Amino acid sequence: MSFPTDRCSAISYIRLLLDDALLKAHQHRSGLADCRNCDCGFGIEDIDHFLLHCTQYDNMRQVLKEDIMNLWEEREDRGSFNFSVQLLLFPFADDPLTYAESHEILSATFKYIKNCGRQL
Repeated sequence: MSFPTDRCSAISYIRLLLDDALLKAHQHRSGLADCRNCDCGFGIEDIDHFLLHCTQYDNMRQVLKEDIMNLWEEREDRGSFNFSVQLLLFPFADDPLTYAESHEILSATFKYIKNCGRQL
């Protein structure tokens, strides 16, 4: 499995995998935040929201989607494309993906985490 070379991105990635990120949903569960709502105003700030929906990161998410779609278009057996938390954080769980494809998806995810500038 590949791993980010940037320490902050590596820590953030592991925290996302463990569902222990410094997002408001987790902080609220731990009693460290008054509410779970994201600063963007469009949902609860959890892993799904951060990776897939938060409007604060739309530009970076578009780059992430393009990187993954370019990879998907090159595949012989494309199958259906499901942009999901599982695909972004643990693509190795998707049987039809090769090791190289999973590695590329993770690299794109690491770039997204780094470009968002959040320490999760």
